Amino acid sequence: MILLICVCLAVMVSLVIWLSERDKGPVYQGKSLSEWLVIYDANVGRSFYENDTRETPGYYQAVEAITSMGTNAVPFLLNWIQYVPPKWKVRFLSGTWKLPMFIRNTAFARWLVDDQKLVNAGLAVSGFRVLGPQAGSALADLTALLKSARSGETAAREIEAIACLGSNALPALLTVLTNSADPYFSFNAAMAIGSMGTNARPAIPVLIECLQRDNPTVVCYAAITLGKLHLEPDLVVPALAKALQSRSDNFNWKVHMGIITGLESYRAVGELEKMLDDPHDIVRSYVTNVLRIIAPEVLAAPDGN
Repeated sequence: MILLICVCLAVMVSLVIWLSERDKGPVYQGKSLSEWLVIYDANVGRSFYENDTRETPGYYQAVEAITSMGTNAVPFLLNWIQYVPPKWKVRFLSGTWKLPMFIRNTAFARWLVDDQKLVNAGLAVSGFRVLGPQAGSALADLTALLKSARSGETAAREIEAIACLGSNALPALLTVLTNSADPYFSFNAAMAIGSMGTNARPAIPVLIECLQRDNPTVVCYAAITLGKLHLEPDLVVPALAKALQSRSDNFNWKVHMGIITGLESYRAVGELEKMLDDPHDIVRSYVTNVLRIIAPEVLAAPDGN
């Protein structure tokens, strides 16, 4: 009986190890997909929306490995990206800091806190980022996953991944931006569109329309996204100015900050200069600091503030 129990335990352990290894994805030069993604992430900025790449040998090796895996990596990335931690684990993590240190430092507590599936969910976005249009076949699956997303964090990851797939992904992001009832989804869609460069040109009219939305978060990030894209200045600068004027009687710092940031990106000095007479001290101070950087001569003029 003891021998039988030992055999069963050995089989179970072997099965767990096999499943965990299998979930690491395809292998290239002795390292799995997840291992190469860890190396990649160590050499790039953690913000999807910022280009903070450290072009080291490790970075180039990771990119070569992941692109060599190509579409073989896609099923694993799709599986990883949709992970949602069980509620008990979320509750445990949120209450961990209340536990005594000697309990938090136990191997059991660390085992509960460590969640490789959650790590892989974040790595999946990096995987789509590296593969880009090479993973275009995943667009339909990612769009379907987004529609049934069970958490805001999962939806954000899926939106980021969609933005990585190239110009064909733009309609899906525009649908989220315009039709989602959740401002958090719209915010993430706007920021993802801002990462698409000239591929996002058809989104300009939709982003301009978002400047008239009621939700200040959507307005703020639509303005920032327009500034980041830096496209169609003849359309965007007047739209930003109009959005600001339409809210002159309904001050919201988040909205004003977003629009000022957008105008700064376009170096719309004339529109910014008008705001030196804004009735709100915080707006005048912010605009002054912006002009001090992009057009100090305006402040040095006799009528400058």
